Amino acid sequence: MKPESTPEPESINFTYDTDKELYVSDPVDVPALKKNAVTFRFDLQTLDSAGWQRIRAAIDNFRLPDADIFAQATPYVHQFYRMYFDMADEYGWEQYLPDIPESQVWSLVGPIWDRCTVAWDNNSLLIVVEAETEWDIEHGMIMVYQDGVKLVKVGMAVESYTNPDGTIFDYGH
Repeated sequence: MKPESTPEPESINFTYDTDKELYVSDPVDVPALKKNAVTFRFDLQTLDSAGWQRIRAAIDNFRLPDADIFAQATPYVHQFYRMYFDMADEYGWEQYLPDIPESQVWSLVGPIWDRCTVAWDNNSLLIVVEAETEWDIEHGMIMVYQDGVKLVKVGMAVESYTNPDGTIFDYGH
């Protein structure tokens, strides 16, 4: 008997936005994000460095129905939340966050944006997911996936896409 196979995501169409100087995909379903209208965008430098085949492969990996980006990210997202929770005590601020276990951290995240950035960094193709958070309403959070599969970073949306020491979350203080 032939084993069940995972259906491949449909092919994605891209258009070049001359105003933003970015390639932007048509909105597509991304089961891992629980969203059905996500766009992927990247610049010409990313295309020149990675090429269409690698870009499409990373996006397809990220869109597979069995990709579980939340399971990979949960412990690091909780560490990120705890950093802000602990800073309130450390600096004598009024505590504005509930004390929650790791299993509930996603209740303080959202919305997750309907667009992902595809970037080239240190010879790696990265898919960057941005989300708003209750603990940092100004900067939000990024989750970065190498080749659309492996989590390589959780942090503020204003930071670089990877940590120099290779850690997924760098507490930073």
